[in-house]
Amino acid sequence: MKTNNFGSTPLFEAIKTGHDQIVSLLIKGAILKIDDSGTFLCTAVARGDFDLIKRVLCAGIDPNSSDYDHRTPLHVAASQGLYLLAKLLLESGASVLSRDRWENTPLDEGRMSGNKNLIKLLEIAKSSQLAEISNQSPDITGNPKGQNWRL
Repeated sequence: MKTNNFGSTPLFEAIKTGHDQIVSLLIKGAILKIDDSGTFLCTAVARGDFDLIKRVLCAGIDPNSSDYDHRTPLHVAASQGLYLLAKLLLESGASVLSRDRWENTPLDEGRMSGNKNLIKLLEIAKSSQLAEISNQSPDITGNPKGQNWRL
């Protein structure tokens, strides 16, 4: 895999600069390599670079990547009250349940930001994600939830 002096692949450079036609050509066999994807995404969110974030998420970067403080891009979006970015991240699979090094969740950060629409979005996502986990975990008898096994 070829990279430039900064460790970026041609696919990453095409995504970063918004060359969508080149991205569509490269994405079929190329590898998107970002050395510290958590820090990269958190920085892009802090800058409010919606288009770049959308492009890298579409190219397969994990929306739950975290930085050195275990903050995810959703933590950053929530802390800054960035509703549209938070929505994009949630639609891309970001977890509202993740905790940073101070044990804060994105919902905690959203509550501190005071954006009522964002708080509602994160609360709905939390309920949904908790319900999904609950439906996937076995009950105390070892049976998956929702399955009536007879002994």
